[in-house]
Amino acid sequence: MAHPLIRRSLLFVCILSSHFYTFPTQGSPIIGPGPASHVTCGGSHSCVIKPDKTVQCWGNDSQGQLGNGGSNTTQTHPTYVPGLTNVVALSAGGSHTCAITEDHKVWCWGDNAQGQLGDATFVDKTSPVWIFAPVSQISAGRYHNCGVGPGGTVWCWGDNAYGQLGHGVGPDDSVPSQVWDLAGVTQVSSGGNHTCALQPYMEGGSPHTSVWCWGRNDYGQLGDGTTIDRPFPYSTVGIDNVVSISAGGSHTCAVKNDGKMWCWGKGDLGQLGDIDYSPPTAWTSTPLPSFGNGITAVATGDSHTCVLDSDHTVWCAGSYADGRRGTVDHPSYYDNYPFPVDLAGVLEISTTRKHDCVVRYFGQVDCWGDNAYGQIGDGSFLDQWGPVLVDF
Repeated sequence: MAHPLIRRSLLFVCILSSHFYTFPTQGSPIIGPGPASHVTCGGSHSCVIKPDKTVQCWGNDSQGQLGNGGSNTTQTHPTYVPGLTNVVALSAGGSHTCAITEDHKVWCWGDNAQGQLGDATFVDKTSPVWIFAPVSQISAGRYHNCGVGPGGTVWCWGDNAYGQLGHGVGPDDSVPSQVWDLAGVTQVSSGGNHTCALQPYMEGGSPHTSVWCWGRNDYGQLGDGTTIDRPFPYSTVGIDNVVSISAGGSHTCAVKNDGKMWCWGKGDLGQLGDIDYSPPTAWTSTPLPSFGNGITAVATGDSHTCVLDSDHTVWCAGSYADGRRGTVDHPSYYDNYPFPVDLAGVLEISTTRKHDCVVRYFGQVDCWGDNAYGQIGDGSFLDQWGPVLVDF
């Protein structure tokens, strides 16, 4: 008998992709008032946009990633980012956070060792600093960021150890620089040490979409049929008509316009969701079909992948460590077959290294997984194997 997810059709709700965000609107409409309209997960911290367009963050603050100005003290409950208002986009990276405000300004704070704050320094900041980044979308990766600018150009800054900034191998870049020879992009996603983008085009009167990836490629996460690092955008092979993309730790997943998901890169813990293979594929440098039908939203973490179902439930495949797949019903340490998270009414999901969060109807926020730094937001430091409400 087919797995329930395979038999169901899925409906797009939103794309958090580990980290893709769009100006001027953010996330799906929230039915009624609530504590949050959008959520994003960093390495060991979490942040939300409130209905009044202010920002709250919680979890690890060792490098100022909560943006509260100062104490570098771990917070197990949400705390406000002082002075930051009219926020329309928000993306949390490894130990830093970036936001876009209604006036098209980009603000970043937290870890800046690789220049990922984009303020022309390498000094950590505990409060938001304005940077010149001509972008209307932003995606924070582990130690770098990328955004989509005018004419679909792509701008990146931060760690460049593997060419993930897309303008050649070189030193880390503490100011935004344009990705080489790439325009017409509608979406960008920053992963662990790689970046991917979507570029629609017309051919023969029919719409198509090119997938371009660059950066580290040790597990084939660029999908170009090799394991060669690429410091400039390189075309992913064998996939077209992609509507959303998510770059994870060392893997990438994309959803096509036929509602089917394809993944490539590292898959040793089942994060590719390649249900036709047993055991899971260790790695692949070309896209493989993944689980589900009718999917239009995917979010990738370091070693797991989650999607949204048409009845607003969440399904995840990959590692169970720290409860990051959100279920206590786990037959093994990992699985490439999806299991449901015990939630209903989900509108938006964000995944990261070891924890996940969602926004549900009425703006409720639930999180699960690793809680060593209080990033679940329930007032404790206990790992949560199932979803718990964030205590606003």
